[in-house]
Amino acid sequence: SLYNEKPLAIKREEALAMLESHPDLADPALSFDLHAGIERCYVTSGDRQQQQRELVLMDALAKELGDLPRQVDVLRRKVDLSSLLGQKEDALRSAEAAVQLARQSGQQALEAQALTSLGDLYYQQSRYDNAQACHEQALKLYEALNDLAGQAENWRLLGHLHMRAGRTEPAIQYSQRALKLFRQVGDL
Repeated sequence: SLYNEKPLAIKREEALAMLESHPDLADPALSFDLHAGIERCYVTSGDRQQQQRELVLMDALAKELGDLPRQVDVLRRKVDLSSLLGQKEDALRSAEAAVQLARQSGQQALEAQALTSLGDLYYQQSRYDNAQACHEQALKLYEALNDLAGQAENWRLLGHLHMRAGRTEPAIQYSQRALKLFRQVGDL
């Protein structure tokens, strides 16, 4: 269709104009979700400047709503963008802030996800002790939630971490635990 051939910036402006022209749609939560979808489009298109613009708008909306899970979502997206741009310290600050907000939210699943992301970021920066601590904390939360997929992922990441550190025996044990759990959830 003709709409699919329009540049993303025009689609964005049309979507926002539609939102503004319908007062019943001018809900901050709906606006956040719209901007989140637009931000994902910019991730795909590679337009980092527009992606950053959407993140600023999303951040303001999430704070206006006082919605901690949405604020964590914004921070995790900022981690991804900062990592892509090679801004390691910005990525780390956002990931650490995401963990703090997730804890404040009281949502264990959100905290476990944020810890897993932070642990992965530490791993990428060769900060293995920090990475291990994050993955072990996330693992405990996933166990409390009986979330087998989350457990499997963190056992997998711990296995990689131990392999990288030259600790073969725990790496094998952790990887085997991960494999067993992935099979249980049907992810293999």
